[in-house]
Amino acid sequence: MNLFHPVTNEQAYLKAGLFGFEGSGKTFSASLLAIGLWHYIKADKPVAFFDTEMACRYIIPLFNKAKVPLVGFKGRSLKSVHEAIMEAEQEASILILDSLTHVYREAMSSFLRTKKDGTKFVRMQDWAQVKDIWNEHFSIPYT
Repeated sequence: MNLFHPVTNEQAYLKAGLFGFEGSGKTFSASLLAIGLWHYIKADKPVAFFDTEMACRYIIPLFNKAKVPLVGFKGRSLKSVHEAIMEAEQEASILILDSLTHVYREAMSSFLRTKKDGTKFVRMQDWAQVKDIWNEHFSIPYT
């Protein structure tokens, strides 16, 4: 039996979450990070931008100036972010998710619409189910 094997680094170069007020530069900073990383890893596939609020149109000049290819998709659902992660893994070198807050809020709203008892908020007993859905469609594919 061979339990041990050579250790390799199977992690992404960078996984970052940016937090700040509206207009504070999160999208701009994420774009600069992506451009720098794209050049550092000598990527050959584009940067994929999952866009929930039409933010990527403002950063097109950054990518053009840096000669980094940029592709985008507009969505807000947990299903669409899942599909974007799966496609980006094959078709992109880097993925920017902007903003995950919108996806989370949409997922919570969708979950509440499934409740037959008229509940207007996620109750403590609902969280296990919510986390299972979130993990299946976001957390696990994103790792």
